[in-house]
Amino acid sequence: MRGQKSATGNEAVAQDDMAMDDDVASDRRRREELGLIKAFLGIRDPSRRQRILELAEELADHAASETAGLAFASTDASLGDAPRDLPGQTE
Repeated sequence: MRGQKSATGNEAVAQDDMAMDDDVASDRRRREELGLIKAFLGIRDPSRRQRILELAEELADHAASETAGLAFASTDASLGDAPRDLPGQTE
C-alpha cells in the first residue's frame, strides 16, 4: 500500500512540475506577444506596418504548411507498410 501512495505522490509532483513549466512557457509567450505588439505600435509609417503584417502572415502560412507537411509525411510513411491491392491480384 505504501508503494502505491508513493507512486501517486510522485505523479502529483510530476504533474505540478509540468504545470509550472506550462506557466513559465505561457508567461514567456505572453511577454513575447506584448513585446511584438509594443514594437509594432511604435512604427509610425503605415507602409512599413503593412510590410511587417504581410511578412508575419507569410511566416505563419509557411509554418502551418510545414506542420501539415510533417503530419502528411508521417501518415504517408505509415501507409508504406500497409498491404496494397494490385490489379489482377486475387486472394
